[in-house]
Amino acid sequence: CSRVMMAWRRCILMPATRLEAWSARAAQHKRARQRVAPGVTTFDSRPVAKWMKPYLDFARKNGWAGTLNSGFRDPEESQELCLSKCGAPTCSNCAGKSSNHSGKTKPQGALDVSDFGRFGKLMQQCPLEPRIFNDLPDDPVHFSTTGH
Repeated sequence: CSRVMMAWRRCILMPATRLEAWSARAAQHKRARQRVAPGVTTFDSRPVAKWMKPYLDFARKNGWAGTLNSGFRDPEESQELCLSKCGAPTCSNCAGKSSNHSGKTKPQGALDVSDFGRFGKLMQQCPLEPRIFNDLPDDPVHFSTTGH
């Protein structure tokens, strides 16, 4: 069967959509473990612009228990994400190759985090410059120097 996953040495039949999600997640984790580009490091095993990691460290040291869901993405990966979301290289919901997530030199770069409420409050107190914040009511997990 093509829809089989090995778990604890047992085969488990999975619906196609669940298998696709599992495969996509496995591929994402594999990319995250791969060697990172210059100007990029990792946090929570995910790539992030090196200059942005101190913001995550500050938040973690000050009680943020969330995770980095998305940090640095190369332009091609950002375009693939946009194509999967809206069927176009860019749209009103994603910037494609020009995404802030593709930046690795200050002030370009972006973070998507869990526990974004706590993270946002901590970023208001963070002494690092430039300030990062969220200015997207429909995407509250996103933080960057422009808020977009």
